[in-house]
Amino acid sequence: MKNKNKTLFTGLILILTIAIGILTYTSLFSRDNAFSADKVSFAEKSDDRSDVLGEVSQNFRVEGGMYYFDPNEIRVKAGETVTITFVNVEGVHDFIIDEMNVRTRQISAGETDSVEFTPENTGTYEFYCSVGNHRAMGMRGTLIVE
Repeated sequence: MKNKNKTLFTGLILILTIAIGILTYTSLFSRDNAFSADKVSFAEKSDDRSDVLGEVSQNFRVEGGMYYFDPNEIRVKAGETVTITFVNVEGVHDFIIDEMNVRTRQISAGETDSVEFTPENTGTYEFYCSVGNHRAMGMRGTLIVE
């Protein structure tokens, strides 16, 4: 009888462990998906692929803070309109891509500025903040035109 109770107890512990693992995984997965959804609307490309005139567009929201951009890598398609909405969360910053003559205003925390451009040539281009030494302190990223 003792072995039967021990086996039953071990089985219950195993079932509880599996259930807790599944709940934890599900909770983390749901939280990650919610976070990813925030990131999609916040920092990555949306799937707004065409406007009223049938032109293809690519929209990105980029956050800038003390010496970072999020995301710090953006992939776009050549020949398609790109809109970058730059949101500053702290300090004073701007968003610049020299080779494409892309430049937001220098904005303060809580402000937003947008730029629109159409990259024609494939390649890799650096974007950065031109305020003080922010670029040297790591406030830069990469635009990849495919």
